[in-house]
Amino acid sequence: MTNSITPHSAAIDAYLEKNLDRYIQETIRICAQPSVSASGQGVRECAALVSDMIATRGFRVQTYETPGQPVVVGHAQGRSNRTFLFYNHYDVQPPEPLELWTTPPFEPTIRDGLLYGRGAAAGSSTSQAQPPICRPQHRGILKTGHCNMRAMAIRRFTVQANRRWIG
Repeated sequence: MTNSITPHSAAIDAYLEKNLDRYIQETIRICAQPSVSASGQGVRECAALVSDMIATRGFRVQTYETPGQPVVVGHAQGRSNRTFLFYNHYDVQPPEPLELWTTPPFEPTIRDGLLYGRGAAAGSSTSQAQPPICRPQHRGILKTGHCNMRAMAIRRFTVQANRRWIG
C-alpha cells in the first residue's frame, strides 16, 4: 500500500532543495531582528518583517494592533474547498543571561552546520522553514507577538476576527 504523499515526495524534496539557501537566509534575517515580547524590544519591527515575508509568498497581509503585541494575518485563495490555518508566534523570550551565549543572541551564527541565535529553534523562525506547499481553498497565516504571554489578548483577537471573517 502506498502512502498518498509518496507520489509528491520527489517534487517536494526538489522544491525544498532548490529553495534551501533562501529559507536559511530568511531564518537568519528574522533571528537577527530582536522581538522580545516582555519588553516590547523590536516587536513592531519584527511584525513588519514577518508581514513582508508573508506577502512575498503571495498572501494578502493585514497587521492588527491588540492590547498586547501586533497580530499579523495573511490570507490567500487556494484550489479546494478546504481551509488551512497556520499559527505561530514571531516574538521571543528575553535572551538573558547573556553570558551563557557563545555569540550575541541577535547575531545568528552557523556553527558545525547548525544555526544559533535567539529564536532559531522557536516559533519565530520555524515558520520560515515551512513553505506553503498545500493549496486548500483558503489559506491563512496567523503570526502573533504573544509568545506564551497575554493569552487573553489573543483570545479576544480571535473572537473579534471570527465575527469579522465568518459573520
